[in-house]
Amino acid sequence: MHKHWMWLAVTAAVTVALVATACGDDDDDGSGASPTAQVQEASVKMKADLTFEPDEISVEANRPVRLTIDNTDAATLHDFTVMEMPVSDVLTEGGMPAAHGEGMEDAALHIAMDGGMTGGMIEFTPTEPGEYQFECTEDNHAEAGMMGTLVVTE
Repeated sequence: MHKHWMWLAVTAAVTVALVATACGDDDDDGSGASPTAQVQEASVKMKADLTFEPDEISVEANRPVRLTIDNTDAATLHDFTVMEMPVSDVLTEGGMPAAHGEGMEDAALHIAMDGGMTGGMIEFTPTEPGEYQFECTEDNHAEAGMMGTLVVTE
């Protein structure tokens, strides 16, 4: 009978250890961002009627974001720009050469795409909750309504 209780105690201890290991959070480096955080996917279209679709994008702070951008306006150059927003790990692929971005050196996020270009991509990690304006900085596009809001939640 003594062996039976000993076996049960060992089995219970091993089970508790396995559950504790599985539920532990060893990825937290104290920065607030988890290296294994799942990437948030979003997409936006720049349209001929000088709008963004959608005109509001919501993401969570301290989680990486992959934003895919298409210019569905076949004839006109557009850009997606966020001037001020706390971000880290920004990577931009596709779009126009960097020379187009004159004056955009200080933008938090920026990609310009010629008419009909698709598959532009900006990867970034927003670091502070808030509402941030995105717009097309081409002549008079924002004034005509080509703006939107990037909402970063906790």
